[in-house]
Amino acid sequence: MDTVFSKFTKNGLGLIRDNKVRLVGHNPKWADVFDFESSRISKALDIKSLKLHHCGSTAIPNIVAKPIIDIVGEVVDLEELDKKKELFEKIGYEYKGEYGIKGRRYSVLYNSEKSMGFCHLHIFQSGSKELENHILFKNYLISNPEASSRYEKFKKKLELPRSEYSNAKTQIILELLEEARS
Repeated sequence: MDTVFSKFTKNGLGLIRDNKVRLVGHNPKWADVFDFESSRISKALDIKSLKLHHCGSTAIPNIVAKPIIDIVGEVVDLEELDKKKELFEKIGYEYKGEYGIKGRRYSVLYNSEKSMGFCHLHIFQSGSKELENHILFKNYLISNPEASSRYEKFKKKLELPRSEYSNAKTQIILELLEEARS
């Protein structure tokens, strides 16, 4: 696992779990870390229908992000994931199940002390609205510099504990998703 963690840390990734939000400048090597980690996940799970997408702010060039990779996945059958909980754990992920979002399977890659997180893995059933929203949001911000700039400025203004940070972004995310759909 040390090799895995070093791949993240040498590319500026790793979020200390102290309930503080830390935003860092974009690193183009984050795409390589996504490629590395998505390959590792795909090989371990060996699910033919699994597709993984780099999402979240680390996937959007030129904006600040929390230094943690968000991977959004899709599968035909979520129950197949539940049967592979041990495989998630074998590659270092804590498998959390739905974890507050119906129709999602959520896992986190922590260091062995669980003092630092490296990757959030959200997997939905193919065709789900949540999956569509994640991908649409990312693609919209990548293709629309004005929208990504607005999102970044909003995030920089938030001075909240991490436990409140994600909820505070909900309104702007919904606004940007509506723009993306129109």
